[in-house]
Amino acid sequence: MEVEVEIFNMNNMTIEVSERLKSEELFKEELELVNHIKQKEGLFKMIGVEIEGLRFRIINREKFIRYIFERYFQGYKIEKTNGEGVGQPDYTLTKGDNVIYLELKFGIDSLRQSQIRWFIENKDKESKLIFIDYEDDFSRFKGGDI
Repeated sequence: MEVEVEIFNMNNMTIEVSERLKSEELFKEELELVNHIKQKEGLFKMIGVEIEGLRFRIINREKFIRYIFERYFQGYKIEKTNGEGVGQPDYTLTKGDNVIYLELKFGIDSLRQSQIRWFIENKDKESKLIFIDYEDDFSRFKGGDI
């Protein structure tokens, strides 16, 4: 299974990251650690992923999303911003004085008009849009395979 991640800088409309990774590449460090320790839970359970051989299944979507964010935004404090304003991105990432507003889209999800308006009206704020997609989009389901 492949995971595709694209990160767009909404301030200058550029693509910062565009990569397709096999799920075993995405979790390479964790796989090596699990292999080394000879256990199948522990670290994977902490990030919300169950592993059986090289077959992955999301068991906690929120933890998985945070794992993805931490992979691309190391050292940032991640906070969910639900309900803080119409169209405001889903997450605020903070590292010292640097603040990034991050909107997350899974699979076929797209930007709403209120979200586009927020990006336009807040050009002075560092804003990014991240798309996460899978060969088999499981975003409609509670859990799924990667």
